[in-house]
Amino acid sequence: MTGALFDSVFMRKLLPLLAEECQLKKQKVEVDSGVDPAVQISEALANFFGVSEREMPQWNITKRLWEYINVNRLQDPQTMTILCDAKLQEIFGCESIGALDIPGVLGRHLVGRT
Repeated sequence: MTGALFDSVFMRKLLPLLAEECQLKKQKVEVDSGVDPAVQISEALANFFGVSEREMPQWNITKRLWEYINVNRLQDPQTMTILCDAKLQEIFGCESIGALDIPGVLGRHLVGRT
């Protein structure tokens, strides 16, 4: 078989297989509604944010927490450690916390999905 003929035959066999694979992948993809369901937050977290309502989207909890940390310059840029002030100590229960440990500790204040 010549090179061009081989490439042509190979491509004719390969293209339907690729199309089928793409179709299967499209079917497996779940559509994300883009809506983050609200979670119930603990009373301590509601007090921290200064809100009376105890429901908040999880993305907003994270955003507001990091805004507080950044505005008050509580993160050590070299070690990525958060140095907790009195308000954060009420939430985290410690003097410092690693940035990557925040979601786990914060999870204690998320009562449940609504």
